[in-house]
Amino acid sequence: MKKTIKKLAALLLAGALAATAALPAMAEETATTTVAKHEISVNTAEDATTHTYKVYQIYTGTPDEEGKLTDVQYGSSYPGGKTGAVPKAELDTVKDAREWAKANAANIGAEIATLDGTTKKADVVPGWYLVLDTDYVASEGDDAYSAYMMIQVDNDNATINPKRTKPSVDKEVLDDVADAEAGSEDGWGETADHEIGETFQFRLTANLPADTDYSAYEKYPITFNDTMSAGVTFEKIDSVKIGNTDITDYSSTAAAGQAGGSWTLSIEDAKALGVDITNGAQIVVVYSAHLNTSAIVHNASAEGTETNENTVSLTYSNNPDATGNGETATTPEDHVWVFTYKVLNNKVDKNDKAVAGAGFTLYVGENAVSLYKVGTNYYKYDSSKTDYPEGGDVVTEMMTTEEANAFNIIGLDVGTYTLKETKVPDGYVQCEDITVEISATHNENASETSADLTLTTKNTENKIVNLTGSTLPSTGGMGTTIFYVIGGILVLAAVIVLISKRRVQQ
Repeated sequence: MKKTIKKLAALLLAGALAATAALPAMAEETATTTVAKHEISVNTAEDATTHTYKVYQIYTGTPDEEGKLTDVQYGSSYPGGKTGAVPKAELDTVKDAREWAKANAANIGAEIATLDGTTKKADVVPGWYLVLDTDYVASEGDDAYSAYMMIQVDNDNATINPKRTKPSVDKEVLDDVADAEAGSEDGWGETADHEIGETFQFRLTANLPADTDYSAYEKYPITFNDTMSAGVTFEKIDSVKIGNTDITDYSSTAAAGQAGGSWTLSIEDAKALGVDITNGAQIVVVYSAHLNTSAIVHNASAEGTETNENTVSLTYSNNPDATGNGETATTPEDHVWVFTYKVLNNKVDKNDKAVAGAGFTLYVGENAVSLYKVGTNYYKYDSSKTDYPEGGDVVTEMMTTEEANAFNIIGLDVGTYTLKETKVPDGYVQCEDITVEISATHNENASETSADLTLTTKNTENKIVNLTGSTLPSTGGMGTTIFYVIGGILVLAAVIVLISKRRVQQ
């Protein structure tokens, strides 16, 4: 019995010693399998809701006190499922995330996390993680993919800082400095007013932000998408520049004489223009145009809400890691407006009936204005333009008849004009000259999608009355009042003379 107890005790002692010897190994195994985790998240709330980022574990490692990863092993997403220790030489080559990802994307393993509007962060162990922007949702497509990113996670949480190149575009129209919109620079602004047929300029500006990641693009193409209202006729492209450097390597679909509609101007690669765009740059297109007889016009009552609205948008490369020209996105449209004005006239007698045979001429200073007559409309005429309706005549004197005693002068700029009756109907006296004044305040409103116009006018809607006999009509000046006063004075003088003679006789 004693021998049996001794054998049992010996077995228990051996078991205890074996268990004691196993404790360090168990502790070591626990230490290697229980690794501290950290959060990886997207820097901005906007990106977390509009973009989808997939996270791939390329390497894992153990951070030292300085945060440097040691004992680096292949991660679960490494191409081909490779495992084991990573040679130091390989670690030095993988730091360029774009080149590495392009070379290995086809064989990369499954992602370990997807960050989007639902999942904004993930827990990860220390290591190297490739982050790919795989999808975005943006209004009107005005957005860009982020370049490939390699994120290191060591002793702390890590943040994904998206890197995207997103340009903007602006359109302006040139006005005379004296009557340009408030705050305009040298006459350039979002609104202007011009005569029909007068040449003026539009300016399109693509703003390329400063970004070192342009190098990620094989090419960086951009296209201006310009749309003109029906009342605007394209003339020619005056200049295309990046900074102070002229650009000649571009293509355009614009055609001289095109009235309204859309056209494009494309630059195949903004990186190849001889200017370092990583510091930011502006590409500026200036072109000439004029208002034609289809332009929307306004008079003193500024009736209607239609305007000569013109727009531009910019199509740009939006995926730095795509091949060739890659994928594209388009900015929202930017707007400008061009105004022109009209004068409405109605020729009648004192009984408000049409008067035949009267003729009127419009003057600027001492110079008669040439007009293009179509029916009862007289358009401001420029002999260098050809887009006037067929069947009209170039005139300076506007004629009225019994059938059409109303006549409209269309397409005037702001300014002061004089309307003179240069042909007087038989049996009538000449009307007084009429001073026409047009003054306008216009600008883009707060919505940036429409314009406000305020007109201050004098005699832009005239009822011109021809009177018979020796009395002149009233058309905005003293009119018949002067002649009533003069007549009264003459009558009074006659009475005084008559009374004086009677007193002398007495």
